[in-house]
Amino acid sequence: VLRQLDVKASKPETRLFAPSVTIRYREASFTGTPLPKDEPMPANPRAGAYVDYLLAGTPRKPVELAIYDANNTLVRRYSTADAPPKIDLAKIGSAPEWVRQPSMLSATPGMHRFVWPLRYASPSSHGDAYADGVWAAPGNYVLELIVDGKKYRQPLTVAPDPRVDLPASAYADQFALARRIEALQLRVDAANRDAGELRTAIVARRQDARGETAHALDAFAARLDALSGAQSAPNPYSSWSFPAQTIRTLSFLDHSLGALMEAVDGADAAP
Repeated sequence: VLRQLDVKASKPETRLFAPSVTIRYREASFTGTPLPKDEPMPANPRAGAYVDYLLAGTPRKPVELAIYDANNTLVRRYSTADAPPKIDLAKIGSAPEWVRQPSMLSATPGMHRFVWPLRYASPSSHGDAYADGVWAAPGNYVLELIVDGKKYRQPLTVAPDPRVDLPASAYADQFALARRIEALQLRVDAANRDAGELRTAIVARRQDARGETAHALDAFAARLDALSGAQSAPNPYSSWSFPAQTIRTLSFLDHSLGALMEAVDGADAAP
């Protein structure tokens, strides 16, 4: 970035800097119990494409960043209007300081660095703009920064991990299959959400039901539970370890597709 600055400019101008070649490598998800927070240690740099930009003033509209592939197809879009992911203390399994926040765009004047994690957006993000989907394959991309309607574009090259010897066709096959699995996951996720809403409605209706209506609702709830495969666990954090009762349930499909996605998209290898 320093080499791209114009030292003769009388005042800074809004711009998107040309990014360096990005190496697509995978961070270790867990390497053992981490050190306590009071132990002196530096933070590792984020993995992904470093997007450096300069804002000369305060924009009137939210700043946006779009990433396109070599075919000019939109890969992902970010905005300063995106709400940061919320930490639900009732659902996390650790202290909140261990939750790693994603890199976020900034709209204040000055220099900024955003890191794209080389992932597509998750189609089942439920409103979380920073939920990650499948990995973007090595190749050529285009960054587009939009500030008050003006577009600034720069090419981005994503190179494969040099420790992995794979042809480009293997990355393409991996990406194509991962997207197919993701589409199935989206359908199952929607069905699970519908089943949950229906279950809530049945419980509410059952409170005042009597006679044949009550029996019909109980039978319908039993059939719904059998199809969804939902199981209650004393500890909700260990519910994943309960095996499915049958393979013909939404729960079994959900877990199986998750395992399949991890096998296909979880390592640099041909599927």
